[in-house]
Amino acid sequence: AAKSGLSEDEAKKIVAIVDEFRRLGVNNSRPTVRACIMIAKVIAGQGGKVVVDDPIFLATCTDVLGCDSLKVKKDGVSVAREEVLRLIKARFNSKGKHRLPRAMRAS
Repeated sequence: AAKSGLSEDEAKKIVAIVDEFRRLGVNNSRPTVRACIMIAKVIAGQGGKVVVDDPIFLATCTDVLGCDSLKVKKDGVSVAREEVLRLIKARFNSKGKHRLPRAMRAS
């Protein structure tokens, strides 16, 4: 949290999402803590918030986690973006407060 410029609570949310995403892959060693740091620094640098309806947060998570972490494909398309959005939605909707913006919902 100190290195990223985000609050401890925001940093914990990022770590939890990355940890859940890691468990989906065949190689459970990726993504690493570096993905958490990268996500946090981009969000802080771009003025984003770790909330489900922040487009900076959503785009950063899908970009960083989807780049090489999950090679599973469905109909020839990586399912990484779908899984990242599902994990974020599940984490935030468990409190019933947020929904993904329409443009970011998996079809």
